[in-house]
Amino acid sequence: MGIAIQEPWHLSFPNVFYQDGEWYMLPEMDASGEMRIYRATDFPMHWEVYAKPFTGQSYADPMIYRKDGIYYLWFNTARDGDDLRLYYSDRLNADWTEHPASPIRRAGDDTRPAGRISELNGELLYFVQEHDNGYGTGTIAYRIETLTTTEYKDTRLDDNPILHKYGEGWAKHGMHHLSFVKKQDGQYLCVTDGLHAALHWRWDWLNMPQFFLHK
Repeated sequence: MGIAIQEPWHLSFPNVFYQDGEWYMLPEMDASGEMRIYRATDFPMHWEVYAKPFTGQSYADPMIYRKDGIYYLWFNTARDGDDLRLYYSDRLNADWTEHPASPIRRAGDDTRPAGRISELNGELLYFVQEHDNGYGTGTIAYRIETLTTTEYKDTRLDDNPILHKYGEGWAKHGMHHLSFVKKQDGQYLCVTDGLHAALHWRWDWLNMPQFFLHK
């Protein structure tokens, strides 16, 4: 369809969400030294900068989720301590406050997000990159138990990593992103990426298997 957003720096990890009649996108642009939220002027191909929540630091792989009228925003400080930090605000474009439980984890210990926050069977899940066997060799799932402006608790699921490098093809050397969406028929369509030698990270739509989770 073409290029939706083009900037002079690396873009990845797009969080696309619909809120109050508008489409928004929060991509990763750590190389720019800032975080931007875009709003669609003509979805899905035309966007404008709507807000800049943070500037002047490292903001890798941000995740955003709205609960009880409050936006919660997680991100990794890849070049500034490699922590997983959490902020909140009642508006997308102003007044972001660091959560009292932040940083959630420190110094690269399950701190790099690996996909959007999603609900599955009544539970709120998010994913982080598994780096025990090298960069991005799998994805690890966490369940959010408590999420308010004053309290936060999450639990690392036992069956981890839920995805890991495998085979001799597109995912031989790693998998570091997972996103899923619930379809109208009740199934969940899941997509993930893969790394193979010098091919770099990519979405390989022709060769990537599709994973379905049933209710």
